[in-house]
Amino acid sequence: MKKAPLILLVCVMMGISAFAQTKPNRALYLNMGGSYGVASSYDNGTVPFFIMGSSNIQTSGITYGWKRYETNLEFRSINTTLKNPTGTCLDYDVYYDFLYRVHDSESGRWHQWVGGDVDAFIDVRQIPSLQNASTNLSMFGNLGLVWKTEFDFAYNKDKTHNWLTAYGKVNLPLVGAAYRPDFAYVGDGIGVTEPIELLTAQHHTFAKFFPGCNTDLGLRLNFKNGNCIDFNYRWDFITTGKKDVYNYVNALHSFNATFMFNLYKQ
Repeated sequence: MKKAPLILLVCVMMGISAFAQTKPNRALYLNMGGSYGVASSYDNGTVPFFIMGSSNIQTSGITYGWKRYETNLEFRSINTTLKNPTGTCLDYDVYYDFLYRVHDSESGRWHQWVGGDVDAFIDVRQIPSLQNASTNLSMFGNLGLVWKTEFDFAYNKDKTHNWLTAYGKVNLPLVGAAYRPDFAYVGDGIGVTEPIELLTAQHHTFAKFFPGCNTDLGLRLNFKNGNCIDFNYRWDFITTGKKDVYNYVNALHSFNATFMFNLYKQ
């Protein structure tokens, strides 16, 4: 099935009964989406220059909002095709945040949110031309602060429902831990036959303050039945902040579309 008819069908399904219902005061969303990205990767233990690649990303998750609170659980699978040298990166990202709406403007259109987040990121890299250093594993776990601002607009004639919401979101990891190889990859894997041992040989864990940043700029279409379609640009950046062979940087620019199905009915 071609992607364009499938996306059109999903949009129609999300809008069913959109003019017959009002948006509930609380909502439980099932989120499903996909995106395309451009990745820039640097790992001085393998190749002492940046490697570029294109990424296909699948996203799933749950969003629950009630009163002045909102919580999000998100899982992303990121498949990046690297170029020069060629290879692949398989990344898995699990993210959770808890937000509190601290301020609403007098007009009721501007909203400010603050909260905290937990993020776990796994990177499995395969570059065949590096031979003994062809496969390696990196893992990160971070705790951080979150700030989000929203602006509601495109109201109906009765001013009871806004069709569009623009937003910006910043996730700032304050402290985290990294699980990385403690050597230059030359000689990695010699005498190792087990796949798990190959991925984890001579790794070590260390703490890292301010290991990166994540930002979102988006536009959300709000149907009256509570369903939403979210379009956003997202920038993810993570680093070890180390020098020499321990220097690792991963940046991803992605353009995302997420369908948010409201499972809660009043």
